[in-house]
Amino acid sequence: MNLRNNKFVQLLSVNLKAIYRQRMVLFFTLLFPLIFIGVFGISYGGDGATTRTMDLIVINNDLGIPENTVAFYGNETVSGTFYSEKYLELLGNLVYPDSKDNKSVFFITVINETERDNALFKLERREIVALLTLPEDFSLGILFSFRTQFSNDSFFSLLTNNWSGYPESSLSVEITILGDSSTEEFAIAGPIINEFSKMFFQLGNEQQTGVNVNIIGNYQTKGFSTFYYIVPGVIIFGVLQSLTSGASRTMRDVDSKNLERIRLTRVASYTYVSALIVSQALLVAIQVPIMFVTAMLFGLELSIHVLSGIIVGIILSFATTGIAFLLAGLVRKGDEAEGLANLIAVPMAFLSGSFTVMPNPEILPNVGWLGGNSLRLFDFLPSTPAVRILRSLILGQRTLGENWFDLCLLTLLAFLYLGLGLGVYIQKHLRMK
Repeated sequence: MNLRNNKFVQLLSVNLKAIYRQRMVLFFTLLFPLIFIGVFGISYGGDGATTRTMDLIVINNDLGIPENTVAFYGNETVSGTFYSEKYLELLGNLVYPDSKDNKSVFFITVINETERDNALFKLERREIVALLTLPEDFSLGILFSFRTQFSNDSFFSLLTNNWSGYPESSLSVEITILGDSSTEEFAIAGPIINEFSKMFFQLGNEQQTGVNVNIIGNYQTKGFSTFYYIVPGVIIFGVLQSLTSGASRTMRDVDSKNLERIRLTRVASYTYVSALIVSQALLVAIQVPIMFVTAMLFGLELSIHVLSGIIVGIILSFATTGIAFLLAGLVRKGDEAEGLANLIAVPMAFLSGSFTVMPNPEILPNVGWLGGNSLRLFDFLPSTPAVRILRSLILGQRTLGENWFDLCLLTLLAFLYLGLGLGVYIQKHLRMK
Protein backbone atom coordinates (compact mmCIF):
# COMPACT_ATOMS: atom_id res chain seq x y z
CA MET A 1 0.00 0.00 0.00
CA ASN A 2 1.44 3.36 -1.07
CA LEU A 3 0.98 5.79 1.82
CA ARG A 4 1.67 8.78 -0.40
CA ASN A 5 -1.48 8.03 -2.38
CA ASN A 6 -3.54 7.36 0.74
CA LYS A 7 -6.20 10.07 1.09
CA PHE A 8 -6.10 9.97 4.89
CA VAL A 9 -2.32 10.42 5.03
CA GLN A 10 -2.49 13.24 2.49
CA LEU A 11 -5.18 15.08 4.46
CA LEU A 12 -3.34 14.50 7.74
CA SER A 13 -0.16 15.96 6.25
CA VAL A 14 -2.08 18.97 4.95
CA ASN A 15 -3.64 19.59 8.38
CA LEU A 16 -0.31 19.38 10.21
CA LYS A 17 1.29 21.80 7.76
CA ALA A 18 -1.67 24.16 8.15
CA ILE A 19 -1.29 24.11 11.94
CA TYR A 20 2.42 24.92 11.58
CA ARG A 21 1.71 27.83 9.24
CA GLN A 22 -0.82 29.38 11.62
CA ARG A 23 1.84 30.94 13.85
CA MET A 24 -0.54 32.84 16.14
CA VAL A 25 -2.65 29.74 16.77
CA LEU A 26 0.52 27.73 17.31
CA PHE A 27 1.69 30.34 19.82
CA PHE A 28 -1.48 30.11 21.92
CA THR A 29 -1.46 26.32 21.70
CA LEU A 30 2.20 25.61 22.54
CA LEU A 31 4.00 28.68 23.86
CA PHE A 32 1.26 30.42 25.84
CA PRO A 33 0.86 27.52 28.35
CA LEU A 34 4.65 27.33 28.67
CA ILE A 35 4.70 31.00 29.66
CA PHE A 36 2.07 30.21 32.31
CA ILE A 37 4.18 27.35 33.67
CA GLY A 38 7.25 29.59 33.69
CA VAL A 39 5.48 32.35 35.61
CA PHE A 40 4.09 29.97 38.22
CA GLY A 41 7.40 28.12 38.34
CA ILE A 42 9.32 31.30 39.14
CA SER A 43 6.73 32.29 41.74
CA TYR A 44 6.13 28.95 43.46
CA GLY A 45 8.52 26.32 42.08
CA GLY A 46 11.98 25.17 43.08
CA ASP A 47 12.89 25.91 46.68
CA GLY A 48 9.56 27.56 47.31
CA ALA A 49 7.98 24.26 48.31
CA THR A 50 5.59 24.44 51.22
CA THR A 51 7.23 22.63 54.13
CA ARG A 52 5.62 24.52 56.98
CA THR A 53 3.84 22.43 59.59
CA MET A 54 0.12 23.10 59.17
CA ASP A 55 -2.24 23.33 62.15
CA LEU A 56 -5.11 20.84 61.88
CA ILE A 57 -8.00 20.43 64.31
CA VAL A 58 -9.74 17.05 64.46
CA ILE A 59 -13.17 16.42 65.95
CA ASN A 60 -13.04 12.74 66.83
CA ASN A 61 -16.58 11.42 67.25
CA ASP A 62 -15.52 7.80 66.87
CA LEU A 63 -17.35 5.58 69.38
CA GLY A 64 -15.14 2.61 68.65
CA ILE A 65 -16.33 -0.99 68.61
CA PRO A 66 -19.16 -1.48 71.16
CA GLU A 67 -18.05 -3.19 74.38
CA ASN A 68 -20.81 -5.77 74.09
CA THR A 69 -19.57 -6.77 70.65
CA VAL A 70 -16.94 -9.48 70.85
CA ALA A 71 -15.58 -11.30 67.82
CA PHE A 72 -12.80 -13.83 67.72
CA TYR A 73 -10.21 -14.51 65.06
CA GLY A 74 -7.64 -17.00 66.23
CA ASN A 75 -6.43 -15.72 69.60
CA GLU A 76 -7.36 -12.08 68.95
CA THR A 77 -10.52 -10.24 69.93
CA VAL A 78 -12.25 -7.06 68.86
CA SER A 79 -14.02 -5.17 71.63
CA GLY A 80 -13.79 -1.51 72.49
CA THR A 81 -11.21 -0.90 69.73
CA PHE A 82 -10.75 2.64 68.41
CA TYR A 83 -9.28 2.57 64.90
CA SER A 84 -9.37 6.37 64.89
CA GLU A 85 -6.42 6.39 67.30
CA LYS A 86 -4.21 4.59 64.77
CA TYR A 87 -5.50 6.81 61.96
CA LEU A 88 -4.63 10.03 63.82
CA GLU A 89 -1.29 8.63 64.97
CA LEU A 90 -0.20 7.93 61.40
CA LEU A 91 -1.63 11.21 60.12
CA GLY A 92 0.42 13.03 62.75
CA ASN A 93 3.54 11.11 61.66
CA LEU A 94 3.45 12.46 58.10
CA VAL A 95 6.73 14.25 57.41
CA TYR A 96 8.35 16.11 54.54
CA PRO A 97 11.09 13.68 53.44
CA ASP A 98 13.04 16.46 51.74
CA SER A 99 13.29 18.49 54.96
CA LYS A 100 16.54 18.20 56.91
CA ASP A 101 14.84 17.90 60.31
CA ASN A 102 11.94 15.61 59.27
CA LYS A 103 9.44 18.40 59.69
CA SER A 104 5.88 17.21 60.28
CA VAL A 105 3.17 18.02 57.76
CA PHE A 106 0.45 18.52 60.39
CA PHE A 107 0.25 19.59 64.01
CA ILE A 108 -2.95 17.88 65.15
CA THR A 109 -5.22 19.04 67.95
CA VAL A 110 -8.05 16.66 68.88
CA ILE A 111 -11.21 18.19 70.34
CA ASN A 112 -14.78 17.18 71.19
CA GLU A 113 -17.92 17.97 69.21
CA THR A 114 -18.88 20.57 71.84
CA GLU A 115 -15.87 22.67 70.79
CA ARG A 116 -16.85 22.82 67.09
CA ASP A 117 -17.89 26.50 67.20
CA ASN A 118 -14.50 27.53 68.56
CA ALA A 119 -12.77 25.46 65.85
CA LEU A 120 -14.90 27.10 63.14
CA PHE A 121 -13.94 30.50 64.54
CA LYS A 122 -10.24 29.60 64.25
CA LEU A 123 -10.83 28.30 60.72
CA GLU A 124 -12.54 31.55 59.76
CA ARG A 125 -9.54 33.53 61.06
CA ARG A 126 -7.18 31.14 59.22
CA GLU A 127 -5.48 30.09 62.44
CA ILE A 128 -5.82 26.48 61.28
CA VAL A 129 -5.64 25.00 57.79
CA ALA A 130 -8.66 22.69 58.05
CA LEU A 131 -11.19 21.05 60.34
CA LEU A 132 -11.30 17.26 60.06
CA THR A 133 -14.29 15.36 61.46
CA LEU A 134 -14.28 11.61 62.08
CA PRO A 135 -17.80 10.11 62.32
CA GLU A 136 -19.15 8.02 65.18
CA ASP A 137 -19.05 4.84 63.09
CA PHE A 138 -15.43 5.26 61.95
CA SER A 139 -14.21 2.07 63.67
CA LEU A 140 -17.32 0.17 62.61
CA GLY A 141 -16.60 1.14 59.03
CA ILE A 142 -13.12 -0.36 59.30
CA LEU A 143 -14.55 -3.56 60.77
CA PHE A 144 -17.23 -3.78 58.09
CA SER A 145 -14.51 -3.60 55.45
CA PHE A 146 -12.93 -6.67 57.04
CA ARG A 147 -16.24 -8.50 57.08
CA THR A 148 -16.76 -7.72 53.38
CA GLN A 149 -13.32 -9.08 52.48
CA PHE A 150 -13.47 -12.21 54.66
CA SER A 151 -17.18 -12.93 54.25
CA ASN A 152 -16.65 -16.72 54.27
CA ASP A 153 -14.42 -16.73 57.35
CA SER A 154 -15.54 -18.07 60.72
CA PHE A 155 -14.57 -14.71 62.23
CA PHE A 156 -17.40 -13.04 60.43
CA SER A 157 -19.98 -15.71 61.16
CA LEU A 158 -19.33 -15.16 64.87
CA LEU A 159 -19.41 -11.42 64.31
CA THR A 160 -22.75 -11.59 62.52
CA ASN A 161 -24.33 -13.89 65.11
CA ASN A 162 -23.29 -11.72 68.04
CA TRP A 163 -23.69 -8.33 66.42
CA SER A 164 -27.42 -7.80 66.11
CA GLY A 165 -28.88 -4.61 64.73
CA TYR A 166 -26.36 -4.14 61.93
CA PRO A 167 -27.10 -5.15 58.31
CA GLU A 168 -24.94 -7.48 56.26
CA SER A 169 -24.10 -4.79 53.70
CA SER A 170 -21.03 -2.58 53.98
CA LEU A 171 -21.14 0.50 56.17
CA SER A 172 -20.24 3.77 54.46
CA VAL A 173 -17.85 5.95 56.47
CA GLU A 174 -17.62 9.62 55.58
CA ILE A 175 -14.74 11.79 56.75
CA THR A 176 -15.37 15.52 56.49
CA ILE A 177 -12.55 17.94 55.65
CA LEU A 178 -13.63 21.57 56.05
CA GLY A 179 -11.50 24.50 54.91
CA ASP A 180 -11.20 27.53 52.68
CA SER A 181 -10.61 26.41 49.10
CA SER A 182 -9.14 29.79 48.17
CA THR A 183 -6.12 29.40 50.46
CA GLU A 184 -2.84 27.90 49.31
CA GLU A 185 -2.42 25.65 52.37
CA PHE A 186 -5.85 24.05 52.09
CA ALA A 187 -5.25 23.41 48.39
CA ILE A 188 -2.24 21.35 49.52
CA ALA A 189 -3.60 19.89 52.78
CA GLY A 190 -6.94 18.74 51.36
CA PRO A 191 -5.51 16.35 48.74
CA ILE A 192 -2.89 15.06 51.21
CA ILE A 193 -5.55 14.13 53.80
CA ASN A 194 -7.74 12.67 51.08
CA GLU A 195 -4.98 10.47 49.64
CA PHE A 196 -3.80 9.44 53.12
CA SER A 197 -7.34 8.36 54.03
CA LYS A 198 -7.66 6.29 50.85
CA MET A 199 -4.32 4.64 51.55
CA PHE A 200 -5.28 3.96 55.17
CA PHE A 201 -8.46 2.13 54.19
CA GLN A 202 -6.73 0.35 51.32
CA LEU A 203 -3.96 -0.96 53.57
CA GLY A 204 -6.54 -1.87 56.17
CA ASN A 205 -8.41 -3.99 53.66
CA GLU A 206 -5.23 -5.94 52.91
CA GLN A 207 -4.70 -7.12 56.48
CA GLN A 208 -5.18 -10.84 57.04
CA THR A 209 -6.32 -10.82 60.68
CA GLY A 210 -9.41 -8.68 60.28
CA VAL A 211 -8.64 -7.13 63.66
CA ASN A 212 -5.84 -4.56 63.49
CA VAL A 213 -4.86 -2.01 60.89
CA ASN A 214 -1.15 -2.58 60.93
CA ILE A 215 0.70 -0.07 58.77
CA ILE A 216 4.46 -0.32 58.98
CA GLY A 217 6.30 2.97 58.71
CA ASN A 218 4.92 6.40 57.96
CA TYR A 219 2.86 7.40 54.97
CA GLN A 220 5.10 10.24 53.79
CA THR A 221 4.36 13.10 51.46
CA LYS A 222 6.64 15.28 49.42
CA GLY A 223 7.16 18.97 49.93
CA PHE A 224 4.37 19.91 47.57
CA SER A 225 4.15 23.55 46.63
CA THR A 226 1.39 25.52 44.96
CA PHE A 227 3.32 24.84 41.76
CA TYR A 228 2.53 21.11 42.07
CA TYR A 229 -1.14 22.01 42.40
CA ILE A 230 -1.11 24.46 39.47
CA VAL A 231 0.81 22.35 36.91
CA PRO A 232 -2.03 19.86 36.18
CA GLY A 233 -4.42 22.75 35.60
CA VAL A 234 -2.02 24.58 33.29
CA ILE A 235 -1.48 21.40 31.25
CA ILE A 236 -5.24 20.96 30.83
CA PHE A 237 -5.52 24.67 30.02
CA GLY A 238 -2.92 24.15 27.29
CA VAL A 239 -4.87 21.24 25.83
CA LEU A 240 -8.01 23.39 25.82
CA GLN A 241 -6.13 25.96 23.76
CA SER A 242 -6.09 23.40 20.94
CA LEU A 243 -9.79 24.17 20.67
CA THR A 244 -8.79 27.39 18.91
CA SER A 245 -6.63 25.63 16.33
CA GLY A 246 -9.32 23.01 15.76
CA ALA A 247 -12.06 25.59 15.20
CA SER A 248 -9.77 27.65 12.97
CA ARG A 249 -8.76 24.67 10.86
CA THR A 250 -12.27 23.31 10.36
CA MET A 251 -13.59 26.69 9.19
CA ARG A 252 -10.57 27.60 7.07
CA ASP A 253 -11.41 24.83 4.59
CA VAL A 254 -14.97 26.11 4.44
CA ASP A 255 -14.00 29.77 3.95
CA SER A 256 -11.41 28.99 1.25
CA LYS A 257 -13.80 26.69 -0.64
CA ASN A 258 -11.19 23.98 -0.18
CA LEU A 259 -13.81 21.73 1.38
CA GLU A 260 -15.88 21.81 -1.81
CA ARG A 261 -12.84 20.81 -3.86
CA ILE A 262 -12.12 17.96 -1.45
CA ARG A 263 -15.67 16.70 -1.82
CA LEU A 264 -15.30 16.68 -5.61
CA THR A 265 -12.40 14.22 -5.24
CA ARG A 266 -14.89 11.80 -3.69
CA VAL A 267 -13.04 11.68 -0.39
CA ALA A 268 -15.28 10.05 2.20
CA SER A 269 -16.53 12.30 4.99
CA TYR A 270 -15.10 10.01 7.68
CA THR A 271 -11.65 10.20 6.03
CA TYR A 272 -11.68 13.99 6.10
CA VAL A 273 -12.86 14.33 9.71
CA SER A 274 -10.58 11.49 10.88
CA ALA A 275 -7.56 13.38 9.53
CA LEU A 276 -8.65 16.48 11.45
CA ILE A 277 -9.17 14.52 14.67
CA VAL A 278 -5.82 12.72 14.45
CA SER A 279 -3.93 15.94 13.64
CA GLN A 280 -5.32 17.57 16.80
CA ALA A 281 -4.46 14.49 18.86
CA LEU A 282 -0.87 14.53 17.52
CA LEU A 283 -0.59 18.21 18.42
CA VAL A 284 -1.60 17.42 22.00
CA ALA A 285 0.75 14.42 22.11
CA ILE A 286 3.60 16.84 21.36
CA GLN A 287 2.27 19.60 23.58
CA VAL A 288 1.84 17.67 26.86
CA PRO A 289 5.44 16.31 27.15
CA ILE A 290 6.82 19.79 26.38
CA MET A 291 4.78 21.25 29.24
CA PHE A 292 5.87 18.45 31.60
CA VAL A 293 9.53 19.02 30.74
CA THR A 294 9.13 22.78 31.25
CA ALA A 295 7.55 22.14 34.65
CA MET A 296 10.44 19.82 35.50
CA LEU A 297 12.87 22.68 34.94
CA PHE A 298 11.09 24.54 37.76
CA GLY A 299 11.13 21.68 40.25
CA LEU A 300 8.44 19.18 39.25
CA GLU A 301 9.64 15.58 39.48
CA LEU A 302 9.40 13.91 36.07
CA SER A 303 8.07 10.36 36.16
CA ILE A 304 5.91 7.82 34.35
CA HIS A 305 3.02 10.25 34.87
CA VAL A 306 4.11 11.93 31.63
CA LEU A 307 2.79 8.93 29.67
CA SER A 308 -0.46 8.97 31.65
CA GLY A 309 -0.71 12.71 31.06
CA ILE A 310 -0.36 12.20 27.31
CA ILE A 311 -3.16 9.62 27.37
CA VAL A 312 -5.43 11.98 29.32
CA GLY A 313 -4.54 14.85 26.98
CA ILE A 314 -5.30 12.83 23.84
CA ILE A 315 -8.69 11.75 25.19
CA LEU A 316 -9.45 15.37 26.11
CA SER A 317 -8.39 16.43 22.59
CA PHE A 318 -11.24 14.32 21.19
CA ALA A 319 -13.66 16.41 23.24
CA THR A 320 -12.09 19.73 22.22
CA THR A 321 -12.13 18.67 18.56
CA GLY A 322 -15.79 17.77 18.93
CA ILE A 323 -16.51 21.23 20.35
CA ALA A 324 -14.52 22.74 17.45
CA PHE A 325 -16.69 20.81 14.96
CA LEU A 326 -19.78 22.02 16.80
CA LEU A 327 -18.67 25.66 16.58
CA ALA A 328 -17.80 25.26 12.90
CA GLY A 329 -21.27 23.92 12.29
CA LEU A 330 -22.96 26.83 14.06
CA VAL A 331 -21.05 29.86 12.71
CA ARG A 332 -20.46 31.24 9.23
CA LYS A 333 -16.85 32.49 9.35
CA GLY A 334 -13.55 31.24 10.70
CA ASP A 335 -12.96 34.39 12.77
CA GLU A 336 -16.23 33.80 14.58
CA ALA A 337 -15.24 30.20 15.33
CA GLU A 338 -11.84 31.27 16.72
CA GLY A 339 -13.42 33.97 18.88
CA LEU A 340 -16.01 31.60 20.32
CA ALA A 341 -13.33 28.97 20.91
CA ASN A 342 -11.35 31.40 23.08
CA LEU A 343 -14.50 32.45 24.93
CA ILE A 344 -15.23 28.80 25.71
CA ALA A 345 -11.73 27.50 26.51
CA VAL A 346 -10.77 30.02 29.21
CA PRO A 347 -13.98 29.85 31.31
CA MET A 348 -13.98 26.06 30.92
CA ALA A 349 -10.48 25.91 32.42
CA PHE A 350 -11.49 28.00 35.44
CA LEU A 351 -14.81 26.19 36.04
CA SER A 352 -12.93 22.88 35.94
CA GLY A 353 -10.70 23.98 38.80
CA SER A 354 -7.53 24.29 36.73
CA PHE A 355 -6.15 27.23 38.72
CA THR A 356 -8.11 27.17 41.98
CA VAL A 357 -10.63 25.00 43.77
CA MET A 358 -14.08 25.87 42.43
CA PRO A 359 -17.36 25.10 44.23
CA ASN A 360 -18.77 22.04 42.49
CA PRO A 361 -22.02 20.96 44.18
CA GLU A 362 -23.12 17.34 44.05
CA ILE A 363 -26.03 16.40 41.78
CA LEU A 364 -26.04 12.64 42.40
CA PRO A 365 -24.19 11.86 45.66
CA ASN A 366 -22.62 8.45 46.34
CA VAL A 367 -24.14 6.57 43.40
CA GLY A 368 -23.87 2.85 44.15
CA TRP A 369 -23.50 1.63 40.55
CA LEU A 370 -20.70 4.21 40.09
CA GLY A 371 -18.64 2.67 42.85
CA GLY A 372 -19.88 5.15 45.43
CA ASN A 373 -18.63 8.14 43.41
CA SER A 374 -20.64 11.32 43.05
CA LEU A 375 -21.64 13.28 39.97
CA ARG A 376 -21.18 17.04 40.32
CA LEU A 377 -22.46 20.11 38.52
CA PHE A 378 -19.35 20.86 36.42
CA ASP A 379 -18.58 17.21 35.66
CA PHE A 380 -20.28 17.68 32.29
CA LEU A 381 -17.19 19.67 31.25
CA PRO A 382 -14.60 17.17 29.92
CA SER A 383 -11.78 19.19 31.43
CA THR A 384 -13.11 18.62 34.99
CA PRO A 385 -12.32 14.89 35.24
CA ALA A 386 -9.10 15.52 33.27
CA VAL A 387 -7.88 18.01 35.89
CA ARG A 388 -8.82 15.64 38.72
CA ILE A 389 -6.91 12.77 37.10
CA LEU A 390 -3.70 14.75 36.53
CA ARG A 391 -3.87 16.25 40.02
CA SER A 392 -4.29 12.78 41.50
CA LEU A 393 -1.33 11.50 39.45
CA ILE A 394 0.98 14.30 40.57
CA LEU A 395 -0.19 15.08 44.11
CA GLY A 396 -1.46 11.65 45.11
CA GLN A 397 1.06 9.54 43.17
CA ARG A 398 -1.85 7.38 41.99
CA THR A 399 -2.20 5.49 38.71
CA LEU A 400 -4.70 5.79 35.88
CA GLY A 401 -6.35 2.57 37.03
CA GLU A 402 -6.99 4.02 40.46
CA ASN A 403 -8.72 6.95 38.73
CA TRP A 404 -11.03 4.65 36.77
CA PHE A 405 -14.19 6.66 37.47
CA ASP A 406 -12.82 9.97 36.19
CA LEU A 407 -11.10 8.20 33.28
CA CYS A 408 -14.38 6.56 32.22
CA LEU A 409 -16.24 9.85 32.68
CA LEU A 410 -13.65 11.71 30.57
CA THR A 411 -13.82 9.08 27.81
CA LEU A 412 -17.62 9.14 27.80
CA LEU A 413 -17.73 12.94 27.60
CA ALA A 414 -15.04 12.98 24.89
CA PHE A 415 -16.99 10.72 22.56
CA LEU A 416 -20.26 12.44 23.45
CA TYR A 417 -18.92 15.87 22.46
CA LEU A 418 -17.14 14.41 19.44
CA GLY A 419 -20.28 12.66 18.22
CA LEU A 420 -22.41 15.77 18.73
CA GLY A 421 -19.89 18.01 16.96
CA LEU A 422 -19.45 15.64 14.04
CA GLY A 423 -23.20 15.33 13.60
CA VAL A 424 -23.67 19.10 13.36
CA TYR A 425 -20.57 19.67 11.18
CA ILE A 426 -21.36 16.91 8.70
CA GLN A 427 -24.96 18.05 8.42
CA LYS A 428 -23.88 21.64 7.76
CA HIS A 429 -20.80 21.28 5.55
CA LEU A 430 -20.22 17.72 4.35
CA ARG A 431 -23.63 16.46 3.34
CA MET A 432 -24.09 16.66 -0.43
CA LYS A 433 -26.67 19.22 -1.47
